[in-house]
Amino acid sequence: ILEYGENNKFEVEYYTTNEWNEFVELDNIYRKIETEVRSNKDFDGAPESFIQKEIQNRTTENQQSAHELVIRCGNHAKHKVGKGVESVPFTGISGLQQKLNEYVGADGQYTSVVKSLYIYLNDERLKDVRIVDTPGVNDPIASRESRTHQFLHSCHGVFFLSSASRFFDSKDMSF
Repeated sequence: ILEYGENNKFEVEYYTTNEWNEFVELDNIYRKIETEVRSNKDFDGAPESFIQKEIQNRTTENQQSAHELVIRCGNHAKHKVGKGVESVPFTGISGLQQKLNEYVGADGQYTSVVKSLYIYLNDERLKDVRIVDTPGVNDPIASRESRTHQFLHSCHGVFFLSSASRFFDSKDMSF
């Protein structure tokens, strides 16, 4: 979330302990279903892609998202759960980009426990404007796609970006 601020900084909002515990519970359900599928004698010798598809068919999007968050969460990140909001100053755009990778990058150390990230820039053009950049609806990380859907319920306008190589395919159309 990008908006005007007197000082250049970003604030990281981490998942609360209750929210994280819900993810862990959903992950436990996912793992139970995964174990059932993998131990099913009817699937002996089946390719991994078939097993994964079967697990996906038997689990909900919320369970899949939670599983992904939990398995991506390292020890450093777990210590941030329930910490509320952390303020991180930066200087310049390159300084911002380097720090952002730790918190929202695909392989970021804290990505799995970051609920939202607010960027405040001292730029007059941002006064009275709030820009929310979401990963989109075709993100390979299911939890981030889910977060995108949550934001859609409170926005005033949407810019829909699509790849030129598959511009406005059937999935985009259904969205």
